[in-house]
Amino acid sequence: FAHYPTHFWTVPILLATGAVLIATVGATGYVLIRDLREKPTQLLRPKAPKPGQRIWLERITPLWRRLSFHQKVTYRNLFRYKARMILTILGIAGCTGLMVAGFGLKTSIGEVADRQFKQLTHYQAIVTLKIPNSTAQTKSILTQTEKVRSYLPVTMTQVKFKQKGITDQAATVCAVADQAKLAQYVALQTPREQQRLTLPKHGAIIAANLAKTYAVQKGDWLTLQTAQGKRARIQVAGISENYLGNSVYLRQSALSKTLQQPVAANAYLVRTAKMTTKQEKQLATRLQQTTEVAATTFISDQGAKQATASANLDPIVFIFIGLSAVLAFVVLFNLTSINVSERERELATIKVLGFFDKEVTAYIVRENVIFTVVGIVLGFGIGKLLTWFIITMASSEQVAFPLIIPASGYLIAAGMTVLFSLIVMGMTHRKLKGIDMIGALKENE
Repeated sequence: FAHYPTHFWTVPILLATGAVLIATVGATGYVLIRDLREKPTQLLRPKAPKPGQRIWLERITPLWRRLSFHQKVTYRNLFRYKARMILTILGIAGCTGLMVAGFGLKTSIGEVADRQFKQLTHYQAIVTLKIPNSTAQTKSILTQTEKVRSYLPVTMTQVKFKQKGITDQAATVCAVADQAKLAQYVALQTPREQQRLTLPKHGAIIAANLAKTYAVQKGDWLTLQTAQGKRARIQVAGISENYLGNSVYLRQSALSKTLQQPVAANAYLVRTAKMTTKQEKQLATRLQQTTEVAATTFISDQGAKQATASANLDPIVFIFIGLSAVLAFVVLFNLTSINVSERERELATIKVLGFFDKEVTAYIVRENVIFTVVGIVLGFGIGKLLTWFIITMASSEQVAFPLIIPASGYLIAAGMTVLFSLIVMGMTHRKLKGIDMIGALKENE
């Protein structure tokens, strides 16, 4: 395509604009209404610091006695400014959660191909025949090819599942005569428990995507339609883990009974050793030259396409992570600056009492360290929940994304938050050193 049209989606734009206006104008309006209710004389006078109060930790006498003076002051200050504590923790948790979600999205999207084509699919090619059971030349080539380890004759057909009120879903039906050998080619397992499934005599094992779309469980029935327009009902005998496309597995006898007609093998699932692209093309050409093979499809091609699609999303994910990191820095810097500004008289007082600059900085830093640690831990949970929500919304009837957040994602998100916190602490130290004790303590005229 020479030109990609760009359209603006009105609803999300309006929602984002409304959210920003509520967050900014709403917060400003709330503060104004609260302050304008005060008497003018109260507004002209400097705001008195919040009085100290006993905290629940003091009731644990043995623990409280073991704490140092500075630790006691820190814990009292944490609960003394509850609103600031909540805002700081939520701000850090939100930013950390966004970064964790960014790493989670990158891994979850990129893991689809590996999960599908390495853990669940154990064959490397599908050879489709022009005429069922016309296999003499094909078998000869597959047997003589050194890279081919084994092959399994199957009946493969494309069908559509139909249900009123739900969009038709395309699926590939794969029926085998020897169900014991199928485990060498396809890993049939439950989505969560990952317990092995075996093909029953009756019914079929369907993909998890299909079961989710039609809200069916084991024992329920589904209606399918073949390419020739024939409809039949099939019973769900199990639900298997699946990420790309919709696959249905059953025995050939069960498929014959379902369609009420005899079925025959019209394809081969082929297991091979690792082959280069050139070797795959050579094998496909040899098979195509026979009068029996209609097409040869290699799983590596599908994996490469999925990997390319995942790689195209990397810039978006990195922007997501980068903006989250910048937001984390801004939140930490602003909240710390506000904290210092509002407590300038308090900090000036303790400097007058003999606290050195480093001790004054530690007076504020100890609180920030606790806020940062709690925010990071809470952010891990928020990040996992956000990742789950995004991949659930992004999943479709044909593609399901696994929820995978690597340990490195948690570590990098936490490390970046700690780094920004250290930078802010350094900037705060310089600001605290410059506090004018006399100017901060004198009465405002």
